[in-house]
Amino acid sequence: MLLKWTPLMELGINEIDAQHRFLFELLNCVHEASDQGDPERTKQLLEELGKHTEIHFGHEEDLMADCNYAGAEAHRQEHRKLFLQVADYIDELNAGRLVASSVALFMQRWMLHHMATADRELCAMLSHREARVLGR
Repeated sequence: MLLKWTPLMELGINEIDAQHRFLFELLNCVHEASDQGDPERTKQLLEELGKHTEIHFGHEEDLMADCNYAGAEAHRQEHRKLFLQVADYIDELNAGRLVASSVALFMQRWMLHHMATADRELCAMLSHREARVLGR
């Protein structure tokens, strides 16, 4: 299932929105490669998705640390839990008990939920903090 980015998904922090859009593009590429029956390309894209997800999470966690975000630990736990779940899925994929599109679908659903909850709260706090600093 290909995802289409919409303005409703934007959280108001340009860097985070750009990273989310890029992750969505990679998820769509995983789906396409899987649908085309290209296991090597699919695996390569899943690895790239994992790398960029880790970079994105690191960026969010740095922002949380910089502003002493009260929800930081719970947010970090969500990130860790995703990596553990995806690692299990990748093991299942490598053993032939799961298809790559299932991993991508799980990540899409997870990301949509995470963006709508934890990331939305973080970005609201960051926007409020920026407005205070700028005197708005």
